[in-house]
Amino acid sequence: MDLLNDIWRGLRPHFIESVVVFGAAMFAFLAARALEALNAARDRDLALSLYRTIENGLKAIIARRALEGAPVGAEDAAAIVRETVDFAKANNVRAVRKLKQTDAALREKALARLPEARAAILAAVKTAADRGAGGASA
Repeated sequence: MDLLNDIWRGLRPHFIESVVVFGAAMFAFLAARALEALNAARDRDLALSLYRTIENGLKAIIARRALEGAPVGAEDAAAIVRETVDFAKANNVRAVRKLKQTDAALREKALARLPEARAAILAAVKTAADRGAGGASA
């Protein structure tokens, strides 16, 4: 039994040191994972914000053009997308900068949302015009 006590007395400082080092490494690993999760959540929120900005910009630009009587057809898509990119860069600077969005990436995002935004706005404008015409004749 004395032999085991002597061995334990000799190994105890090294054992404690190993436990402390392992604990510190585990803590650093868990902290890095938590930070990674927070950054992913922040980036997801910024991306959603950027997509909302692009969609709102598209709708506002198409609505303005439609109400002014300007064309909003397929041949005008490039001008609408260009205005939308400028709108997104002006109204959501933080998301554009933090997500490192280029003009080309913003154009792709705007082009992807263009058909549904155009359809929604043109349907709303048509409905409003129909109500206005129907109300005037009734």
